Amino acid sequence: MNKIHATEENLLQIAYKGRMLRIPFREILYLESDKRYSILHTVHENQRVLMKLSDVLDRLPDYFVRCHQSFAINLSKIRCYERNEVILENGEKITVSRSREEDTRHKVYAYFKKKP
Repeated sequence: MNKIHATEENLLQIAYKGRMLRIPFREILYLESDKRYSILHTVHENQRVLMKLSDVLDRLPDYFVRCHQSFAINLSKIRCYERNEVILENGEKITVSRSREEDTRHKVYAYFKKKP
C-alpha cells in the first residue's frame, strides 16, 4: 500500500472530458498556455487540458518553474540555460521572458546546486 501511495504522489492527475490523465512528473518536459487550455508536453506525447497554466502548476512540485507568461519548465529536463532561453533534453528551446529571467535564473541555479 505504501508503494502505491508513493507512486501516486509522483503523478499529475487531471480529470478531463470524461477521462483521467495520470502523468508522471518525470515525463513532463514543459507546459504551455493556450488561452484557457494548457498543453502538457511530455516525453511521449502532448496532452491538452482545459485548465489555466497557473492551476496546473499548483498541482506540480516546485521544480516546475514559470519562465514566461505562456511557458513553465521542468528544471530536471534542462540541458542548457542561457539568459533568455532554456534548451531542454529533447532539444526544444523555451523562451525566458525578461520579466521572469531573474527569478528563473535563481531557481535554476538553486535546483542544480542542491542536486548531488
